[in-house]
Amino acid sequence: GAAFLASRTRCLLQDEMGCGKTLQALAALPEGAALLVVCPAAVKAVWRREIERFRPELDVEVLRGRGSFRYPQAGEVVILNFELLPDIVPEGCPEGCTLLADEAHAFKNFKAKRTLAFRALGAAIRAKGGRTWLLTGTPLTNRPPDLWGVLQAAGLAHDVFGSWPYFAELMGGYQHIVDRRGTKVWFWGQPQGEAVAGRLA
Repeated sequence: GAAFLASRTRCLLQDEMGCGKTLQALAALPEGAALLVVCPAAVKAVWRREIERFRPELDVEVLRGRGSFRYPQAGEVVILNFELLPDIVPEGCPEGCTLLADEAHAFKNFKAKRTLAFRALGAAIRAKGGRTWLLTGTPLTNRPPDLWGVLQAAGLAHDVFGSWPYFAELMGGYQHIVDRRGTKVWFWGQPQGEAVAGRLA
């Protein structure tokens, strides 16, 4: 898992719970890395503890409160919860920063404010030679569009599936008119297992 992360600019590590995704991510970081961790508020302390245990040479700051966002410097980790993502990407993005989302299934709604904010921040960081890594044990929590949203958070959806219509085809999706006004709703059938798995490998 560490080698998988270290070799990619954008990726989704979707190991099950208990497989050590946090440790794999920390092991993948190069020396002197600048890391920005976005995670649920409840696990910010866990990230701090794991960094102090496994990468003690890195300085750690946990952000609290609206407007506290800042970028990490080389040799530093900045940790914030989803609610602290900035609405507008701040200037001053450092070169080679890594943006990491833990519990990335929080981005399953690709139209949600937090998802759009993360996508914009990730694009700005990658424009400066940085990376976007996603970690989650549940990339698809309810319906196939959840997976599309998670992949979109790192700009991966079109790379993996090519297009939304092809994604829908692979996932057994079809649209059906549900009222006299012609409103169309997506329904989902059986996914094409091998084809989907091959694209996610």
